[in-house]
Amino acid sequence: MDTSLKHTNDNNTSWEQMSFDWDVPYQAIRILTILESHGWSAWIVGGWVRDMVMRQPSHDIDIATSASWQQSERLFCDSGCSVFRTGCKHGTITVVLDHYAFEVTTYRSETTYSDHRHPDSVTFVDSIQKDLARRDFTCNALAYHHERKLLDVYGGIDDIHAHILRCVGKADVRFAEDALRMLRALRFQATLHFVLDRDIQTALDRHYLELLRIAPERIGSEIIKLSTSGLFFRSLRTHEKIFTVCIPEFKELYKCLGDRDFSQYGNAETAITRCIPEDERFISMVLLISEALPVQVLQDFYKRLERFNVPRAQTMRIIREHEVLHKLIKEYICCDSKAQNSGRQNCMDDVRRCSMRKELISGLHYLLLKKSPDPYIEMFHLLTFARLYCRTFMKVPTHACIRIEDLRYMLWCIKQQKVPLSCKELAINGYDVMEVCNMSAGKGVACTLEHVLALVQEGRLVNSRCVLRAYLKNLKTYEHISR
Repeated sequence: MDTSLKHTNDNNTSWEQMSFDWDVPYQAIRILTILESHGWSAWIVGGWVRDMVMRQPSHDIDIATSASWQQSERLFCDSGCSVFRTGCKHGTITVVLDHYAFEVTTYRSETTYSDHRHPDSVTFVDSIQKDLARRDFTCNALAYHHERKLLDVYGGIDDIHAHILRCVGKADVRFAEDALRMLRALRFQATLHFVLDRDIQTALDRHYLELLRIAPERIGSEIIKLSTSGLFFRSLRTHEKIFTVCIPEFKELYKCLGDRDFSQYGNAETAITRCIPEDERFISMVLLISEALPVQVLQDFYKRLERFNVPRAQTMRIIREHEVLHKLIKEYICCDSKAQNSGRQNCMDDVRRCSMRKELISGLHYLLLKKSPDPYIEMFHLLTFARLYCRTFMKVPTHACIRIEDLRYMLWCIKQQKVPLSCKELAINGYDVMEVCNMSAGKGVACTLEHVLALVQEGRLVNSRCVLRAYLKNLKTYEHISR
């Protein structure tokens, strides 16, 4: 990053101006201008400033101001903005200007944290420097103004350049105030690719048990973000005490996995980050963790996800996809064996195609049976995951894995041809079977329908009522089907 820094000191405060352009949305400048035109000071604070310094994309912008929330609310309402009271107890309102939402918070300081979660009281203060003193890490204790530029009171710029995560003040004090900051430290270490300073490392060993006081949904929020960072297994490997407190089921994981195993799972995580779309990565990471966990703790792990406020629909998707995953992995291994025996590279012969097609239809049927809203999307995600899993853990060579483009095409053909995934989607029903075959209701009818379904799925019969009824008429006996 090409930067030139100018330093001037005023009451031990360093003001720094970066040489690159700060892409501040005009809505944010308008928010600052409204406050300042009425005599209040205001700054952009928090993660947006850090991300701009690091030249990373950022979205949410937080504003800190000397105005009280009541004064801010009145000003923005008079200016035609939409205002929502989202945290008045802590001096916070949300202001929406031209479809862009900003949290506007009064400068404040915080007292002791008796419950290790929330400050016992909040005191509103009159300067940005006092407000920055309550921030957790130096990289987050930065403020920016489009005219006064960058304010760095605690050396956050130097720490960002050195890729070091350091607390504002003593880590022992910060973690004792709010134990969740320990998980935030691990998340920032992973997402920003920072190194924890010695003070933080020592404090983690002293305070990790205080995480037991934190509500599961707050822990879950941090762990979910950490799980999609691309370095979750590296963090898992080096912070066993913290993770076993947050997720007791991981005690069994640590018993099963050695350093080499963690390295392999880290490689799989890298592949997920590279190959899986961002909105599917959490699902992929939970599937990967599910593969690492012993079977006896899986149900407890899934229940914990719900306590972490993972939506029920997402948890159910993970469970049903995990059931299908093993069959797909087995199919890939079979494909590997057939490819090695044939000696052909990128082998996609009729036997493999037929075998994989059958497995795809079976998986789609299962996903549909388990209330999947879109089995085709879930199946394609599973195919991508199964492919990278086999290549990472089972050393299936690239030429032995069916190409993802071929798999996508097979799925597309199944969908376009409207291949029935269950007997309900056949053009005939049980009454047709009883009428044409002169059968009474019972197991024989169900078996006949399943037999016809298999033929349609294999492409040997067209799913047309006339064709299927004609096929039933030509059947001489149905006893072999019932068997």
